[in-house]
Amino acid sequence: MYNFFEQFRSTFDQITPTAIKVHENGKQVVAGTYEGIHSRIESRQQLSTTEFSQYVLSGKYNISDALTLNAMVGTAKSDARSEQYRYNMTSLDSHTYSFDFSDNANAPKTSFGYDVNDDSKYNLTDGRLRAGDTLRENDTMKLDLTYEMDDFTIVSGIAMNDRVIDYYETEIKNFDDQASADGFSTPFPYSDFGKGFDGPLDAFIVADFSKIQTQLLDTMNNGAGIQWDVRIGSSWQVQEETTAAYVEANSEFEVGDMILRANVGGRFVETTTTATGYVPTAAGVDTITISESYNNFLPALNLALDATDELVVRFNLSQSMTRPSLGSLNPENSKF
Repeated sequence: MYNFFEQFRSTFDQITPTAIKVHENGKQVVAGTYEGIHSRIESRQQLSTTEFSQYVLSGKYNISDALTLNAMVGTAKSDARSEQYRYNMTSLDSHTYSFDFSDNANAPKTSFGYDVNDDSKYNLTDGRLRAGDTLRENDTMKLDLTYEMDDFTIVSGIAMNDRVIDYYETEIKNFDDQASADGFSTPFPYSDFGKGFDGPLDAFIVADFSKIQTQLLDTMNNGAGIQWDVRIGSSWQVQEETTAAYVEANSEFEVGDMILRANVGGRFVETTTTATGYVPTAAGVDTITISESYNNFLPALNLALDATDELVVRFNLSQSMTRPSLGSLNPENSKF
């Protein structure tokens, strides 16, 4: 992702407007000229990889003509890593910037007063280099019995699930800011930039991630290269264990010349959640672990009436439960 913008935010005391034209509606600035402006080019890169594996074993056994046993066990694992690299290139000297939307409401005429594609006019700073590793593991088991009779079918069983998310965040510290971006930029890497836009849209230089990698990152730590340091305050682990027992009955009834299909049942679920987070303190790191258990009974009734060959009338009455994402259960995360 790339952004090129003039910095108005938080720099109002450094900017002097010398000309402003307001739209006739009195709500928008159509054109303006400002002195004391700095340009900034933001370049972001994200590199993501995921390794996933899953194994499932299932089987079916007919105990009798009416009774069937179904069983399933499975395990899945996902190991994902996402690295984010962000750099800012800010113009070294302030300049006079002007824009004018008079001829095109979508693309203004602009003037910067310098060559915006000369990388010697910028510095290279604010390297924000972070990575997130997420390990997800899920083990599950299900066992049920199906009893079939002439008028109805009964299904009962148990199910267990154990899922764990282990997340930790790392960063590269002490990025060496460069007084000049000379040698660390590249032309905009996409030839179709601005295609389909209503008006001219000029491309701009951006940070060259490969050059920064080889010339700056790979030479860090006395030539040892990148060192990823754990951001302990952004790391956490959550485990959720559930055990459920359920029973349901299915049948069909004649209602006049129509067929009514009915399903009724209930599920009892026991859930235990254990969350661990870490809080940096002056003395080191405090580990916070919270464990809670709760039970839920979830009844359900479903009716479907085949009123005609093309019309089905349905009725549902049930109690359900929506679980939070495991990431939101991080005890160190105060965002709700």
